[in-house]
Amino acid sequence: MAKIKVVEKDINDLKVYEGNPRQNEKAVETVKESIKEFGVTNPILVNANNVILAGHTRLKALQAIGKQNVPCIKITHLSEDEEKAFRIADNRVAEFSTWDDDKLDMELQEITEKDWERFGFKKKDLDILEPPENCTCPKCGKTFIKV
Repeated sequence: MAKIKVVEKDINDLKVYEGNPRQNEKAVETVKESIKEFGVTNPILVNANNVILAGHTRLKALQAIGKQNVPCIKITHLSEDEEKAFRIADNRVAEFSTWDDDKLDMELQEITEKDWERFGFKKKDLDILEPPENCTCPKCGKTFIKV
């Protein structure tokens, strides 16, 4: 297995893969907000010719921020067919992930002062994670979930 080496590249040297089937425009703003908040934590993957294998959305977000140099990892061991397959597989596998709502709720409660809507969460999504309020019937003493 080859060593992974992160290198800085001029953003203008990177080339989008014109056959990229992923439509990522809706994600650019949230990726941009994440980069502004946390920095660039995930390098763009490029082939030997600086054509993007993974990271088209990150590239658009970095361009919108005005970054000139970006971290990249050069992947040179894949054939052209493998590069195409990797692009598709890399995007597809993320679609199978789901949230463990209980763990997510615990994590979100421990993190203060973050505007989660900046990162793609909607207020209604976050409200669902909060435990329901209970109320007690003054006549029978039973506890019910308040609706």
